[in-house]
Amino acid sequence: MPDERETTVKHYTSAQDFERDQKRMAAQGWSVVSTTSIQPRQGIGRMVTLGPIGAAIFKPKSQLVITYSRAKSDAPLPDPGIPAGLSFGEQVRANADREAARIGMPPGLSFWEQVEWKRKNRK
Repeated sequence: MPDERETTVKHYTSAQDFERDQKRMAAQGWSVVSTTSIQPRQGIGRMVTLGPIGAAIFKPKSQLVITYSRAKSDAPLPDPGIPAGLSFGEQVRANADREAARIGMPPGLSFWEQVEWKRKNRK
């Protein structure tokens, strides 16, 4: 099976935003595949506000469009503390139980039971 890749496209309003985000993306295994610049369309509100001559002189700021790609094998592994195949609600519950265990709270308590436990065990 060939190396499967995933791709994402991001829009940036400045080169500084791109440089800042590119470091974070590289740390996650993404590499830049292509870069391009686009000039956003002028909306009717801009034409009404500035008038046709003002809108022609003061165009919207161009945007950088960057396409990133990475091998699926480079994707970060899922959190090992939450078992795979759980529904969203079950994932939230597992995460809450794990966080509660950090402070010594027994797992499986309802919200109000957690509030009562915290009130009783306040330091």
